[in-house]
Order: sequence, then structure tokens, then C-alpha cells
Amino acid sequence: MIPPARLRPSHRVHGRPQGIFRIALGPDGKLYGSTAMPIHFFQADPDSDQWHEIAEAGDGEFYSFLAWKGKLLGAAYSAPSPVMVYRPDQPWKPGTDPAQSNPWRIHYEGANGGWRPMAMVAGPLDRVYLGAVSGYGLLGGPLCVFDPETGKLDQYLHLVQDQSVIALAALPSGLIVGGTTIDGGGGSHPTQTEAKLFLWDPVRREKVFEVVPVAGKGSIEALAVGKNGLVYGFAGGDTMFVFDSEQRKVGEVVPHTMGGLVYNAVARTGRQALRPRQWRSVHR
Repeated sequence: MIPPARLRPSHRVHGRPQGIFRIALGPDGKLYGSTAMPIHFFQADPDSDQWHEIAEAGDGEFYSFLAWKGKLLGAAYSAPSPVMVYRPDQPWKPGTDPAQSNPWRIHYEGANGGWRPMAMVAGPLDRVYLGAVSGYGLLGGPLCVFDPETGKLDQYLHLVQDQSVIALAALPSGLIVGGTTIDGGGGSHPTQTEAKLFLWDPVRREKVFEVVPVAGKGSIEALAVGKNGLVYGFAGGDTMFVFDSEQRKVGEVVPHTMGGLVYNAVARTGRQALRPRQWRSVHR
């Protein structure tokens, strides 16, 4: 090995630029994002070309963000904590003291730093709901119920046997709708063949319904609820389905040509009851 001090310019090796892995709109109207391996956590102003790095926040990457009551919640793989609560109006001072730290790093029993927390949504009972692919070698990634005020997080593994929860949305009825993948953490081997759609009752804290919405598909990458109350889901990278949560029936199942979707990157637009063609998505 050539000592760095003796390297001529022609011998120097430059790493390739890092891409942006995830972005989200924060509670202050700014964009926040994460690179991958390591986490360069940054803020950008969508109304100008101004941006800056807040901190190098860990070895891995943030998989999901959520603006919640003036705070930005983040869930990450291979980070100093699996979940954080960040206040954009305060200086960066990470720690585990909820009053003094920013971000407040959340640790909880049974946490696995190798998880991939793909989905995070605000829901009933003033709680936040997370879904994740399980850690290395494991199946049955959790649905998590998180209270950002107290830091309490409860996780429910194998909600669908040997499947991981990767898509979530809140329903007008007060239920949570979720979608799964048959895959688990790296090195694991699926035992199931078809992804499930399920309904979760936050009051009873139990699954109350499940169904295979699209035969033969091993993942449900995104879910969103229309103003008409119907659930629009995207499965297997090429199929869209419509689910009536009141009737608990899958309706139309159609191919789509939007290509691979970034997980949970589908949103409703406009004020009218939405048809499938009115959905907007973010592509890989």
C-alpha cells in the first residue's frame, strides 16, 4: 500500500458521488433527505437553490420520514438509533434525553438495527404506524405502533406469517390498511408465495382482515386512499388494484406501465373523487 503522503495526483482514488436515497417534506415546508451509506442528512429549500447538510447521522440510510406536530420523524437502517424525533428549529444535538436532545434517539426492546423501515404514516389515537422488512436472516418484519410524545414503540412481528410490512395507509374508518412482501432480511428465504393486504384495528391492536389482492404477486409496494374511500394499491411492480375496505372486497385489478415505484411514493391529488389515472407516483 502506498502511504497517502506519497500519493501523486494520478494515484489518488476518488469515490463516486452519493445519490439521494429518500426525501420528504418537513413540518417547516423544507425538504429533508438522506443519502445511503453513510447517512448525509440534509435540508433543502424548495423555493430556492439553497441547501445544506445538517449532519452525518449514521452508517446506513433513512428509509422513511414523516412530518408530525412540528417535528420530523425518521426511521433508519444501521443508524445510532432505529427511530429519531428531530426538531428543525433547534440545533443538532443527538442523544437519548427527550428534553435536551435533538434528534431524540429512540431505542426500544426488540429493536433490530438491520431492519428496513419502508413505511411510516400518522394514524388514529395520535400514534404513528411503521412497517419494516425484518433484519438479516429473519422473516416476519413488524408493524410498529409509535408514540412520538413518550418514545414508546410496540412492534408486532409476523402479523402476516413470515411476511414483512412495507406499505401503510390510514383509512377514514379509523383502521390502518397495510401491504406486505414475502421477502425478509438479507440471507432469509421466503416461505410464502403471495403478498397480503390486511386491516389493523388500532383500538384492539389486532389484525381484523387479510386477503391476497393480486394472485401470484410477492409484494405490495404502495397504498393510498382516495377521497372516495377506496384503497389503491400497487403490487409486483406492474399491477394496480382497487380495494373497498368497507365491503372488504378487491375490485378492479389492472396492469400499469409506470415501472418500478419507490415504496410508498403514491399520493392523492385534486379535490374530486379520484379515478386511478389521477394518481401521481414517484419512479425508481
